[in-house]
Amino acid sequence: MKKRIFFLVFVVLFLVLALNFISAETCCIEPLEGKWCQDDLPDNECSPGSQISTTCATYTPCKKGTCVSEVSGECSSGVYKVYCESKGDEWYDQPKDNVVVNGVNVCRKGCCFYGDSTDFVKYVECKVIATTYNVNVNFDASITDEAICTGLSSGNEEVACVLENGYSRNCVRMSKQDCLGVGGSPSRADLLCTAPQLATDCAKSKETTCLRGKVYFTDTCGNIANIYDKSMYSENLNGWNSLMKDYWTYIKKPSESCEIDSNKGFSSSCGNCDEIQGTICRSYDEAKQNKANNGMLKPNVGNNVCASMDCYYDTDDNSFTQEKLYLHGERWCAETKGTLHHIGITGETAKFTNATRETLTNFQVGVSENNFKQTFQDSYNDYNLPGSRYTMLSCIDGKVYEDSCADFRQEICMESTMGSETGNFKNAKCIENNFDSCMDRGDKTSCEEDLFCKWIYGYRFDNQKVNTIHDRDEENQGSCVPLFAPGLKLRYSEGEEIPEESICSLASFGEVVKYETAWTRIRDNFLDKPLCDTSGLDKNFDHTSDCADNCYIIPTYGRQEYNEAYFKIEELLNLHKGRRVLGENLGETCLSERKAYYCEDKVGPVIGSQADCAKKEDLRKEMPLFFRHDGWMYSIKDRARSLGDCGYKPGIFMENLEDLDSDLESVFAIYKTIKASGSEKKTFDVQKVYERDFELVEDFYSTI
Repeated sequence: MKKRIFFLVFVVLFLVLALNFISAETCCIEPLEGKWCQDDLPDNECSPGSQISTTCATYTPCKKGTCVSEVSGECSSGVYKVYCESKGDEWYDQPKDNVVVNGVNVCRKGCCFYGDSTDFVKYVECKVIATTYNVNVNFDASITDEAICTGLSSGNEEVACVLENGYSRNCVRMSKQDCLGVGGSPSRADLLCTAPQLATDCAKSKETTCLRGKVYFTDTCGNIANIYDKSMYSENLNGWNSLMKDYWTYIKKPSESCEIDSNKGFSSSCGNCDEIQGTICRSYDEAKQNKANNGMLKPNVGNNVCASMDCYYDTDDNSFTQEKLYLHGERWCAETKGTLHHIGITGETAKFTNATRETLTNFQVGVSENNFKQTFQDSYNDYNLPGSRYTMLSCIDGKVYEDSCADFRQEICMESTMGSETGNFKNAKCIENNFDSCMDRGDKTSCEEDLFCKWIYGYRFDNQKVNTIHDRDEENQGSCVPLFAPGLKLRYSEGEEIPEESICSLASFGEVVKYETAWTRIRDNFLDKPLCDTSGLDKNFDHTSDCADNCYIIPTYGRQEYNEAYFKIEELLNLHKGRRVLGENLGETCLSERKAYYCEDKVGPVIGSQADCAKKEDLRKEMPLFFRHDGWMYSIKDRARSLGDCGYKPGIFMENLEDLDSDLESVFAIYKTIKASGSEKKTFDVQKVYERDFELVEDFYSTI
């Protein structure tokens, strides 16, 4: 019995271990780099959401089969199902030669009849002809010879037309019908004008030309011959062999011609260019200007080559940075001045990457009991500047083309990177900057659900305050603004509707800062008193210590001492909740010493480092919108400059910020003395507090 128990325990343990081992296998469908469907890749090498708990071999989307392009008709073997379908192509679980649709093998060429013409193409390519030219087509898969297919066209089939005129025997390739119309003698469809049996005046030539993307020989009469092949022409009459003579007698299909070394990506010895493989006919002089053709030799025959369709381009236009290689068909965003470069998107929903959002989010604040944070960054002078415009670049046929997105940043350029067999392939597009609805969203959740909006904690556009005694309500206390600041149109043509009010006006606001003091103290010289006095020498007013409401607007408020570091947010939160957390009296800091700042319906000074009344929730005042002056300053700055070309932002052609109007972004203060009844007693002159990029005005307060 003991042996049996031991055996059962051993079996159970073995199964558990085996199951644990099996569950560790994973399949990465879309790695960040390299081929699709790889087993056991680390999480940081796999695209988000594409890691599954099984082996790739047992996962159906990672099965290999035949991928058929609905655009080009190209059939590729050994392609993963998920990769094929991600490109919008059709995938089949059969070898290439066995893919049959509606009784037709779609990967084998046949004869496509349309109108009076025929083409020897694949079934899918025949359907493309029907769509492109809006014609009815008929595909005959039983015709497997190109010459037979070509000969089945009506009088429009091209032939070598021999034209005799006395002793002259000219030859021109034209349709059979046209040849008969000019009194010529049409030959067989598979003969070239240089065929010996036609005995024409047209001779072999070393000249070449571009036709349908390939390089072709031309004869001395200017007719198109076969695809250029260096080995099929010689200046030495004794150097012609039977293959060369045959090549200048009969029309050869591209499949019967030379092949380009796909590892090089270009050729000056073979003209059988293949756009699917990334080569196209170009003159040698034009091709050598493209660095993708580095190493190409000048052709011995003619002046045309099969050039790479890829491009080298210096995207950042920096002479210190080498040009990068972009593949034919790639599209990417230009690094135009004053825009955010390479805006990333991820996933099928085309959401911006976290890096993009973090770069454009200048002010963040945590306001809950367990979330004490307040972070700033200044990207205002780097991205979405006045005059900037997003631009998309494309590599097409070895040339880079620019496409400007809509002006005034009504469109932005964003790009994604897709793994391919040859590496990372970029795709970009200009998308509409849908910022119009942002200002109508009154809470953080709905704001950040919108792709083009961001939430800035602080003032609301309706000027309401929803903060409570417990927290500052980050969810509702703030403004929803554009993530990508739009441009402002300054000039309008005749007949255009001019908006009554600029979007920048939404950034303007007014706030009342209240001070409290005993009736025995003189207030008329208040403006001469320091912002913050931690020396304890001046007992007759101090702006920070005598503040009773909205104190965060006062420059230096929240600092440990004047021009010293700020207190931590956690410390100030606890202070407003009546907890003793500061190791010094409030009079020795740049904080309020008035109970009215911490408690409702209270007057008089705080004794020591805490407001005892704030310990009682029924007396505690609502949390202030900001605990420190820097939080208030960054919040209103971020809101103003995110709305558009608003505030103190340099244009892309401006070299010196000092050239900007100092009043583009200003903060003014109006001081009033109030009677005990609350009525106004005296109003002082308006004082400018901040100008430019929140620089304190020199003559603001005599002590500054």
